[in-house]
Amino acid sequence: MNFLFKSFLSTVITAVILIFTSIKADAQRHEFGVFGGGSFYMGDLNPIMPFLSSRPAFGGLYRLNFDKHVSIRANVLRGYVKGDDALLKFNAERNLSFKSSITEISGQLEVNFKPFLPGDKKNKKTPYLFGGFGVFKFNPKAQIDGEWYRLQPLGTEGQGTEAQADRDKYSLTAFSILFGMGYKMNLTKRLTLCFEWGMRTTTTDYLDDVSTTYPSQSAMGEMNEVARILSDRSLTNQGNNATYQRGNPSTKDWYSFAGIYLTYRLKDRVKYSCPTYN
Repeated sequence: MNFLFKSFLSTVITAVILIFTSIKADAQRHEFGVFGGGSFYMGDLNPIMPFLSSRPAFGGLYRLNFDKHVSIRANVLRGYVKGDDALLKFNAERNLSFKSSITEISGQLEVNFKPFLPGDKKNKKTPYLFGGFGVFKFNPKAQIDGEWYRLQPLGTEGQGTEAQADRDKYSLTAFSILFGMGYKMNLTKRLTLCFEWGMRTTTTDYLDDVSTTYPSQSAMGEMNEVARILSDRSLTNQGNNATYQRGNPSTKDWYSFAGIYLTYRLKDRVKYSCPTYN
């Protein structure tokens, strides 16, 4: 999966370069921008509360505007997510928690509700929808006595043990289908401001390191002390929950980015006939 992540990144970069060099840029065709905002996750440790435990996020994009309604873009975003059973009463007894970074590369189609072009004085603001596909890397961690441990190598659900040989360690690279909405407006003939919120459904149920059942007693015997502690942190009956339900394997994890983009329109080569800012 690490190879797939690198291949996807290479493909996106190559596509952007080819588009940028092969198409004669009109006045409002090409944009580059930066993103700042927040990210959050929804999954086994937060099944119902959007924006719970939001963390900082940042990134950038390249956008190619085909006309006043349709654009494509490439995004590279970096965010942080976390979850904690203590924040939701119905899961408090399980007492699990995690944090993870997320690095996402995506390609998206963007559709404007109203006619819009960056730098256009007449068509200068519009709501929009977007959707696309991405690949992302993550790395869940949990804390014991102030020290953070990477969870995937520990196999907290018995992954990698002989007793539960059917459970392989999950990949730290996964794919996402993303969709969302936004609102953009021209600030000047070069700068456009966008407010945006997008959700991602993923191909992994281990963004939070929680998916199926607690490991069997035999598997627990093969695990080191840190893995055993982080596998079962129940407030009562700790260490005696072998094979009991730990997560919900029937649903995949989600994550989200919400924030502001500031984009810059490249210098004109060929001017549109539409009015622009002076």
